[in-house]
Amino acid sequence: MSDYLKIHQWWGNKITPLLTYAFLGVAHYTKEPTALTLTSQILLFLLGCFAIAAFGHLFLDAFDQREDRLNDKSNGWLRLGKLKAILLLFLLTLMAWLPFYFLPHYTTVKWMVAAEFILFIIYAVPPFRFKERGMPGIFVDGLYGYVMPALVAWTIFSPDTKGLETFVYPLCLLLWLLPKGIRHILRHQYYDFDGDHKAGVGTYAVRHGRSVTLRVIQKLLLPIELSAMVLALTVLSWPVVIPVIGFIVFCGWEWRVLRHQWLQPVSKPHLWKPIEWSEWLGMRVLTNYSELLLPLISLCVMLLRHPSLWPLSLAYLLIAGRPLKLWWNEVSPLVWKRFNDMRL
Repeated sequence: MSDYLKIHQWWGNKITPLLTYAFLGVAHYTKEPTALTLTSQILLFLLGCFAIAAFGHLFLDAFDQREDRLNDKSNGWLRLGKLKAILLLFLLTLMAWLPFYFLPHYTTVKWMVAAEFILFIIYAVPPFRFKERGMPGIFVDGLYGYVMPALVAWTIFSPDTKGLETFVYPLCLLLWLLPKGIRHILRHQYYDFDGDHKAGVGTYAVRHGRSVTLRVIQKLLLPIELSAMVLALTVLSWPVVIPVIGFIVFCGWEWRVLRHQWLQPVSKPHLWKPIEWSEWLGMRVLTNYSELLLPLISLCVMLLRHPSLWPLSLAYLLIAGRPLKLWWNEVSPLVWKRFNDMRL
C-alpha cells in the first residue's frame, strides 16, 4: 500500500513539517494544555493529513495515467486497478474528514479541508486541469501542497485571535509557503522537462523552457521565500525568536560545509552553474531547515513556554525520527571530524 500511495515521497517533507505550525500555535496559549490532550489531537491531525495527502496522490494518478505510461513512471491508480482504487479513495475520504470533527475549530477547518479537495479537482480534472495551464497550475499546486495544510494546522492548534492578529499570522504563512510551493513544483518541472515534453504535458517549464524556469526560481522565488520565511518565523514565534536564530546558525553551518567541501568534492562557488546555486540555497538551506530542523526547534519553543508538555518530544521523535536520523547520518561524520581536528 505504501508504494501505491507513494508515502515515501511525501511523509517526511509534507506531513511532519506541519508540526512546526502546530507547536508554534500551542506556544501562543497562555493556559497550558495537558500533554495527553495535545498528543491525541496531534495524532488525529496527522491521521487526517495523511488521508488527505494519500487521497491527493492517488486521485492525481487517476488523471495522469497516459503521461505516466509514456514516461514509465509509477502510477498508483494503474497498479491498484480501477475498482480497488475507487474503494481506497472512498476510505481515504472518510479518514480525511472524520479526525478533524474531534479537533478544535472544526467549523472553520471543515471549509479549509473542502477547499483542499476542490483544489485537487481544479488541478487534475478536465476541463479545468490547471496542471497543464502553466502558472495557474503552479499556484494551485503551491496552495494545496503547502499553504492550505499549514493554515489548517495553525487554525487547529493556535488560540483564538482578535483584530489584526487574525489576518497577520495566516498572511505570513501565505507569503512564505506559496513561493516555497511554487519553487518546488517548478524545480520538479525543470527536471521532468524531457518526459513532460515527450508526453505533451503543457507545464510551465515545457511552455517557457528550462532557462526561464530556472531564472524564475533563482531571481524571483528564492529571494522572496528567504525574506518571507525570516519574517514569518519572527512573527509566529515572537517573542521567542529561536527559529530565526537557528536558521542563521544553520546557514553558517551549510556555508562552512560548502567552503571546506566536507560532503563531496565540489568546484569553487564562483564557478558554479545557476542550477547548482539554486539547489544549494533552495534545497540544502531553505528546504532542509524548514522540513528537518524547524519542527524540532519549534518543539523547543513550545516546551520553553509549556515545560509540562515534554512527553510530546517523545511522540515527535516517533513520528519524525527517520528524516532526522537520515540527516544526522549525513552530518555526524562532519561534526566528529571537526571535533577531532580541534582536539589535535
